[in-house]
Amino acid sequence: MRRKDTFFLSLFIVSFLISAVVMAGDYLSKNLEKNMDSYLPQFIVENTEPVEQSSERLEVEENIGTEELLEQPERGPLEFETVEKDYFDDALFVGDSRTVGIMEYGGLENAAFFADSGMSVYGLEFKKISMPDMGRVTFEQLLEQKKFGKIYVMLGLNELGYRFDATEQKYKDTVAKIRELQEDAIIYLGANMHVTEEQSGKDAIYNNTKVNQMNDMISGLADGETIFYIDVNELFDDETGSLSAQYSSDAFHVLGKYYVEWVDWLCTKAIIPLE
Repeated sequence: MRRKDTFFLSLFIVSFLISAVVMAGDYLSKNLEKNMDSYLPQFIVENTEPVEQSSERLEVEENIGTEELLEQPERGPLEFETVEKDYFDDALFVGDSRTVGIMEYGGLENAAFFADSGMSVYGLEFKKISMPDMGRVTFEQLLEQKKFGKIYVMLGLNELGYRFDATEQKYKDTVAKIRELQEDAIIYLGANMHVTEEQSGKDAIYNNTKVNQMNDMISGLADGETIFYIDVNELFDDETGSLSAQYSSDAFHVLGKYYVEWVDWLCTKAIIPLE
């Protein structure tokens, strides 16, 4: 065969082979694309369903909140702390002649006092006391018009001649009224101070047995959260559980110079709310 003919034959064969490869590639490409179109939707559906989290991961995520809570200090019962006298700048003292003594001799110049010698839980409803910048107001009017951070109540001695159950209910109503009108105030319920042993032994009404009964009732109204019971008898009692005669000249009250000690004692019985 001539060289020229051989060349053209070779060229034809090569062209044929190239065309065959191109056609085969196009066929395969179309079939692959068709197969992928039918496969991809199923793949997407199968792989976009929610993936179940392992129990270990769920436990970790659930424990995140628990761990954060565990990091917070547990709130225990509030305890008395010692403070300076400015703690009483937003305080209201409610009471009888013993509270009048704190007002006159205790040195609490910025505290407010709703007190007089004959005050009782019964008298709080109608008795009017002169208050700075307010004039004469009833107890309820005072609570409605001015807010206090702390309210100290020491009543009960003048009530010893009344029926105990009536006084108990009146005392409960008084505390409830204070809480209603002064929602944010810390309420301190003060024990009634004892009388001297001599006085207690000769008086059928004003004796320490009745004082203790009254104090037990009052202490039961404290909840340890916003209402607290404080007992000054630990400061002025003698070994018999009576007002020590060395502190008193009339069997019912401490001498004026001891009210400063009373206030110092109050400074050790302060509640500071947690933020």
